Amino acid sequence: MYLARRLAAQSIVNTITANRPDVSVQLLFELNGSAARVRRTELGLETFGGGSHDLLEPMEFDDSYVITAPGVVACLLEHIQNGEYDKAYPLIAELEQGGAQKPDYASFETYMASLAKIKSFSVREQTQNKDSSSILVTVEITLDNDQGVRRYQLTLKSEGSIYKLGYKSLINMLGGDGV
Repeated sequence: MYLARRLAAQSIVNTITANRPDVSVQLLFELNGSAARVRRTELGLETFGGGSHDLLEPMEFDDSYVITAPGVVACLLEHIQNGEYDKAYPLIAELEQGGAQKPDYASFETYMASLAKIKSFSVREQTQNKDSSSILVTVEITLDNDQGVRRYQLTLKSEGSIYKLGYKSLINMLGGDGV
Protein backbone atom coordinates (compact mmCIF):
# COMPACT_ATOMS: atom_id res chain seq x y z
CA MET A 1 0.00 0.00 0.00
CA TYR A 2 2.74 2.50 0.98
CA LEU A 3 4.84 1.72 -2.07
CA ALA A 4 1.92 2.50 -4.38
CA ARG A 5 1.29 5.79 -2.55
CA ARG A 6 4.97 6.71 -2.64
CA LEU A 7 5.21 5.90 -6.36
CA ALA A 8 2.08 7.92 -7.09
CA ALA A 9 3.33 10.92 -5.11
CA GLN A 10 6.81 10.84 -6.65
CA SER A 11 5.31 10.39 -10.13
CA ILE A 12 3.35 13.60 -9.67
CA VAL A 13 6.45 15.40 -8.41
CA ASN A 14 8.66 14.05 -11.21
CA THR A 15 6.12 15.06 -13.86
CA ILE A 16 6.01 18.62 -12.56
CA THR A 17 9.75 19.00 -11.95
CA ALA A 18 11.26 16.99 -14.83
CA ASN A 19 12.28 20.08 -16.80
CA ARG A 20 12.48 22.49 -13.88
CA PRO A 21 15.32 21.59 -11.49
CA ASP A 22 14.70 24.80 -9.54
CA VAL A 23 11.16 23.73 -8.56
CA SER A 24 10.07 21.58 -5.62
CA VAL A 25 6.52 20.38 -4.92
CA GLN A 26 4.61 20.43 -1.63
CA LEU A 27 1.82 17.87 -1.59
CA LEU A 28 -1.37 18.54 0.33
CA PHE A 29 -4.15 16.04 1.03
CA GLU A 30 -7.74 17.10 1.32
CA LEU A 31 -9.06 16.02 4.71
CA ASN A 32 -12.59 16.96 5.81
CA GLY A 33 -12.84 19.71 3.21
CA SER A 34 -9.54 21.45 3.89
CA ALA A 35 -6.01 20.94 2.60
CA ALA A 36 -3.51 19.43 5.01
CA ARG A 37 0.19 18.64 4.68
CA VAL A 38 1.00 14.98 4.17
CA ARG A 39 2.42 13.04 7.09
CA ARG A 40 5.49 10.96 6.24
CA THR A 41 3.73 7.86 7.57
CA GLU A 42 1.05 8.23 4.86
CA LEU A 43 3.74 7.29 2.35
CA GLY A 44 5.43 4.71 4.56
CA LEU A 45 8.45 6.94 5.15
CA GLU A 46 10.56 7.10 8.30
CA THR A 47 9.46 9.61 10.93
CA PHE A 48 11.72 11.93 12.90
CA GLY A 49 10.32 12.21 16.42
CA GLY A 50 6.79 13.54 15.92
CA GLY A 51 5.26 16.96 15.48
CA SER A 52 6.16 19.02 12.45
CA HIS A 53 9.13 16.70 11.79
CA ASP A 54 6.66 14.06 10.64
CA LEU A 55 5.32 16.25 7.84
CA LEU A 56 6.51 15.63 4.30
CA GLU A 57 8.78 18.41 3.10
CA PRO A 58 8.62 19.82 -0.44
CA MET A 59 9.83 17.18 -2.87
CA GLU A 60 12.21 17.45 -5.81
CA PHE A 61 12.79 15.36 -8.91
CA ASP A 62 14.09 11.90 -8.00
CA ASP A 63 15.47 9.88 -10.91
CA SER A 64 15.50 6.66 -8.86
CA TYR A 65 11.74 6.45 -9.57
CA VAL A 66 12.21 6.66 -13.35
CA ILE A 67 12.11 3.34 -15.20
CA THR A 68 15.05 3.09 -17.60
CA ALA A 69 16.18 0.31 -19.93
CA PRO A 70 19.32 -0.36 -17.84
CA GLY A 71 17.09 -0.42 -14.75
CA VAL A 72 14.82 -3.03 -16.35
CA VAL A 73 17.83 -5.22 -17.22
CA ALA A 74 19.28 -4.85 -13.71
CA CYS A 75 15.91 -5.71 -12.17
CA LEU A 76 15.50 -8.73 -14.47
CA LEU A 77 18.98 -10.08 -13.72
CA GLU A 78 18.61 -9.47 -9.98
CA HIS A 79 15.35 -11.44 -9.91
CA ILE A 80 16.96 -14.29 -11.86
CA GLN A 81 20.01 -14.20 -9.58
CA ASN A 82 17.68 -14.55 -6.57
CA GLY A 83 15.63 -17.34 -8.19
CA GLU A 84 12.57 -15.04 -8.40
CA TYR A 85 11.55 -16.21 -11.86
CA ASP A 86 7.94 -15.10 -11.38
CA LYS A 87 9.17 -11.50 -10.99
CA ALA A 88 11.62 -11.77 -13.90
CA TYR A 89 9.14 -13.25 -16.38
CA PRO A 90 7.07 -10.06 -16.97
CA LEU A 91 10.26 -8.17 -17.88
CA ILE A 92 10.85 -10.35 -20.95
CA ALA A 93 9.43 -9.20 -24.30
CA GLU A 94 6.41 -11.12 -25.57
CA LEU A 95 7.83 -11.10 -29.10
CA GLU A 96 11.47 -10.72 -29.98
CA GLN A 97 12.89 -9.13 -33.09
CA GLY A 98 12.45 -11.78 -35.76
CA GLY A 99 9.14 -12.93 -34.28
CA ALA A 100 10.37 -15.40 -31.63
CA GLN A 101 7.89 -15.63 -28.75
CA LYS A 102 8.77 -16.17 -25.10
CA PRO A 103 7.73 -19.55 -23.66
CA ASP A 104 4.94 -20.05 -21.15
CA TYR A 105 5.88 -19.41 -17.53
CA ALA A 106 6.21 -23.08 -16.48
CA SER A 107 8.69 -23.79 -19.30
CA PHE A 108 10.57 -20.57 -18.54
CA GLU A 109 10.88 -21.37 -14.83
CA THR A 110 12.05 -24.93 -15.42
CA TYR A 111 14.63 -23.89 -18.00
CA MET A 112 15.97 -20.97 -15.96
CA ALA A 113 16.52 -23.25 -12.95
CA SER A 114 18.69 -25.52 -15.14
CA LEU A 115 21.10 -22.79 -16.30
CA ALA A 116 24.31 -21.54 -14.71
CA LYS A 117 23.65 -19.15 -11.82
CA ILE A 118 24.53 -15.47 -11.96
CA LYS A 119 27.41 -14.63 -9.59
CA SER A 120 27.58 -10.92 -10.43
CA PHE A 121 26.56 -8.45 -13.10
CA SER A 122 26.71 -4.78 -13.94
CA VAL A 123 24.70 -2.81 -16.44
CA ARG A 124 27.03 -0.31 -18.06
CA GLU A 125 25.37 1.96 -20.61
CA GLN A 126 22.56 2.46 -23.07
CA THR A 127 22.20 3.75 -26.61
CA GLN A 128 18.75 4.54 -27.98
CA ASN A 129 17.75 3.63 -31.53
CA LYS A 130 16.75 6.64 -33.65
CA ASP A 131 13.11 5.54 -33.89
CA SER A 132 12.90 4.81 -30.11
CA SER A 133 11.62 1.28 -30.76
CA SER A 134 14.69 -0.30 -29.19
CA ILE A 135 17.59 0.47 -26.88
CA LEU A 136 21.03 -1.13 -26.73
CA VAL A 137 22.29 -1.90 -23.20
CA THR A 138 25.77 -3.17 -22.30
CA VAL A 139 25.99 -5.82 -19.56
CA GLU A 140 28.98 -7.45 -17.90
CA ILE A 141 28.10 -10.73 -16.23
CA THR A 142 29.87 -13.52 -14.35
CA LEU A 143 28.22 -16.93 -14.05
CA ASP A 144 29.06 -19.72 -11.62
CA ASN A 145 30.53 -21.84 -14.46
CA ASP A 146 33.91 -20.05 -14.12
CA GLN A 147 34.09 -18.54 -17.61
CA GLY A 148 35.04 -15.16 -16.18
CA VAL A 149 33.44 -11.82 -16.90
CA ARG A 150 31.60 -11.72 -20.20
CA ARG A 151 30.32 -8.60 -21.92
CA TYR A 152 27.10 -8.45 -23.94
CA GLN A 153 25.28 -5.79 -25.88
CA LEU A 154 21.59 -6.49 -25.52
CA THR A 155 18.78 -4.98 -27.56
CA LEU A 156 15.65 -4.18 -25.59
CA LYS A 157 12.38 -3.77 -27.46
CA SER A 158 9.75 -1.20 -26.57
CA GLU A 159 6.50 -2.77 -25.33
CA GLY A 160 4.09 -0.03 -24.37
CA SER A 161 5.85 2.34 -21.98
CA ILE A 162 8.65 -0.03 -20.95
CA TYR A 163 11.61 -1.63 -22.71
CA LYS A 164 11.92 -5.39 -22.34
CA LEU A 165 14.67 -7.89 -23.12
CA GLY A 166 14.09 -10.64 -25.66
CA TYR A 167 14.03 -14.23 -24.39
CA LYS A 168 16.68 -15.52 -26.81
CA SER A 169 19.05 -12.69 -25.85
CA LEU A 170 18.61 -13.59 -22.19
CA ILE A 171 19.21 -17.29 -22.82
CA ASN A 172 22.32 -16.59 -24.94
CA MET A 173 23.74 -14.42 -22.15
CA LEU A 174 23.10 -17.13 -19.55
CA GLY A 175 24.75 -19.80 -21.71
CA GLY A 176 21.72 -21.84 -22.74
CA ASP A 177 20.20 -23.00 -26.02
CA GLY A 178 16.59 -22.12 -25.16
CA VAL A 179 13.42 -24.04 -24.39
